[in-house]
Amino acid sequence: MSTAEEIRRELTEAEAEKTRLRVVDDVLADVAYAAIDVRRAKDYADDAAEEAKLQHWDSVVGSVWAEQSAAAERWYAAHDRWITEVTLAERIEVTHSADQVRRKGIERSR
Repeated sequence: MSTAEEIRRELTEAEAEKTRLRVVDDVLADVAYAAIDVRRAKDYADDAAEEAKLQHWDSVVGSVWAEQSAAAERWYAAHDRWITEVTLAERIEVTHSADQVRRKGIERSR
């Protein structure tokens, strides 16, 4: 595998990880906001389940944000390598090849 292909793969993997973690963060935020809304609707009475959801959010959100930062740093590092180590011609060739593979997969699924 060429350096260009390797870096392109790193970029793709880092982007996928960033997307996955963004979804996790969005789901956790939705759960927390829903719990807050339900607590208000219940006038803060009989809200043990909602409190548990908020405590869960508190316990995991920091690690999700840390993982998001690490994934973003991996993407930026790979992007910097892409710009500095791979020539323009190689970038065009590898990107074009990846696009062709993606298109074949789409056509095959139709």
